Amino acid sequence: MLHDASEAYIQDISRPLKNLLPDYKKLENNLSEAIYAKWLRYRDDESIKKADNILLVTEGRDLMGGTEDWGLTESALTKSIKPWTPVRARCEFLNIFHDEVNNGNR
Repeated sequence: MLHDASEAYIQDISRPLKNLLPDYKKLENNLSEAIYAKWLRYRDDESIKKADNILLVTEGRDLMGGTEDWGLTESALTKSIKPWTPVRARCEFLNIFHDEVNNGNR
């Protein structure tokens, strides 16, 4: 849930553009490390990266018209994305986050 947590502090930039901005990537990585150190007991970067790519391909298919030229090898999820309102997304995220923290899974 926290793999994009740095976006709360710095702007989200699409991956193709981010690849052209090494200083931005360094800032994002440093900020992410600080967030992970505070909130995560365990992390598996390869699993997170794979899941992020699967969701990126799925978002591309359902929300952006495709990702054929993005160089991604993962397949999209079979289930389609149905966007939530910002209010619902915030509530759903906070509910899951609080459940994780309260159950000692931080």
